[in-house]
Amino acid sequence: METEKAYIYQPTGTKRRRLTTNPLNASTRPARSAIHTRLWTSQHARLSTVLSRANDAFVERVNAFLKDGPAVLTAGVRSLKAGYVLAGPEGAGHAELFARLGGDVEGMVRVVCLVPAEGASLRGLVRAFVRKVMGGEGVDLASVLEWVWEEKVGVLAVGVVDSEAFGSGVLVEFLDLLCSWSDRIPLVVLFGVATSIEIFQDRLPRTTLRALSSTQFDVVQSKVLLEQLFESTVAESEFWVGPTLAGVLLERQQKHIQSPDDFVNAVQYAYMCHFFSNPLSIFLGTEEEIKKVKSNSLFEALRCTESFQQKISELADDPLTLNEAKQLLKSDDDLVDHVVDEIARSRASLVQLTTSIKLLRAARKQFTNIADISFSTLYLQGFGGDLKDSALLREFFLNLKKAPSNMLSRIMSIITPFVPAADLDQLAEIQMQLAELIQRVGAKDPLKSQYDVKNDTLRTTVVAQKVELSRNKARISEDDAAYSKILDTFHDWLTDLFNDTLVCMEDIPYREILIYDGRGPDKAVFTPRHRYVIERALSSPHDYLNCECCKSTARDEKGDVGLSKTQPSTALLYQLYLESGASINVADLWTAFNAIMSEDEEEEAEKRNMYLFQTALAELKYLGLVRSTKKKADHILKVSWKGL
Repeated sequence: METEKAYIYQPTGTKRRRLTTNPLNASTRPARSAIHTRLWTSQHARLSTVLSRANDAFVERVNAFLKDGPAVLTAGVRSLKAGYVLAGPEGAGHAELFARLGGDVEGMVRVVCLVPAEGASLRGLVRAFVRKVMGGEGVDLASVLEWVWEEKVGVLAVGVVDSEAFGSGVLVEFLDLLCSWSDRIPLVVLFGVATSIEIFQDRLPRTTLRALSSTQFDVVQSKVLLEQLFESTVAESEFWVGPTLAGVLLERQQKHIQSPDDFVNAVQYAYMCHFFSNPLSIFLGTEEEIKKVKSNSLFEALRCTESFQQKISELADDPLTLNEAKQLLKSDDDLVDHVVDEIARSRASLVQLTTSIKLLRAARKQFTNIADISFSTLYLQGFGGDLKDSALLREFFLNLKKAPSNMLSRIMSIITPFVPAADLDQLAEIQMQLAELIQRVGAKDPLKSQYDVKNDTLRTTVVAQKVELSRNKARISEDDAAYSKILDTFHDWLTDLFNDTLVCMEDIPYREILIYDGRGPDKAVFTPRHRYVIERALSSPHDYLNCECCKSTARDEKGDVGLSKTQPSTALLYQLYLESGASINVADLWTAFNAIMSEDEEEEAEKRNMYLFQTALAELKYLGLVRSTKKKADHILKVSWKGL
């Protein structure tokens, strides 16, 4: 098989002409593209704002550090000024952080970033440093010195991106070289550290550490930034990511170290999947855009949705609304008006659901004895319908019943921005009652609730030489009793608010338009399984070809189809390959292949089978499944096993 061979290429027939002249989504495609562009532009602007503001404090600190200039002489010894940037394990984001440095500093400050791929040797690292400083003109640090004098550079910062990935010997030699030139070139070194400063310093000798005058800088943790991005994604939005897809995105960010830009790309892909694959997404546009829709097939698709069928069932059960149900089934104009109104109400419900989740998290954070739950966790439970009767909500209300007056007043002030406008008057009335009570009492100590365990007393009773303990409520003052009534009123009001706003995603009308929850396309693009797909295509070609000739072939216990000559030659040879051992005799493989493919012993059939066999074997070798061996010229070796 090592010799070169020539194969006759026999192309298949021409591609069949597309018979569908008016597909379902063709007429609305330009409008949906415009809606997608408008919504994603506003969403991307919010995400970009979060990313740009995430490390503003860090950038200001580092810029101030660079503005101070290089290190000065200390006891006649000049040290190299250095900064440790604790950027976390996201090595891909280190370069982005360093790229933002030095831009807002007054004076000539230049930042040059070096990556581990350039640090194979000291010569290569110095060459890369000089090339980036001078634009490929210099050859050594003497050229850099002349360039610094000509350009009047105040500080030349060297950003060592992902410093743990550099070889210790090369990095130490490079730092020693920079130290020797630090009295002539105003150098500052910034190390991007993914683990900790102690672990990084253990890789450097003491002489190098003594020559570094270092400062530590912390960036925003990846978990905090991810929560900010996720909250911005679902907060002020007209289109929502469902709990299933959101869970996949968050899990991938947590288990597989990725940069924040990867999360933004995943959200953008979700937008693209919804607007370019779902024709009903046209109803996310303005009322004028929706009124222009004149596609009968689109209206029929809308009537086939689960939300519409549920609405028709509700209207048909009531004799007073039976005519309305008939009109929605017959009139497209009435259907459009109905969908526009329902989507507006559903959008308001989703906004209030997200706002109530923020309210719950802000109120829970006031209690130090309960764990802080992230917004993303509450979002997944809220959209899944598990938050209304969850242990998190019960735990919050139990602590709320025991809250003193000062904590209750603080909770009311914090949740005010998240309360719907229709409920603000009732909340303001409760706040006013509490403020009047506190002002009338004028006590320094906060008022206590009757549910507080500190107001309980234990009573000991001896009965038949057995000690029994009973808990009794202690008498409380009139002021505490009045406060307890206000607390009960607030508790009941907040309970009703959560019952009204914490709705399940499945109860939202026309959720098929407002929410995208498909995880299949996302996993196929961002976590592809190339090997699994190839193995499945070769072992079960009918799953992809959907041909009638292989449809009736029986499957074994593992789900693989049996051997058949109607299958592609490469798939047939691969299944024979799976049944073989680590070393395969090519002659035996050919005999088995020819026996399956031939029903007669004609010479032309054997020639055709030999052509198919050699082509299939060459394709298996190209895929890396087999390789030749010098020990046995007539054998090939199996390189990979299915599923391993």
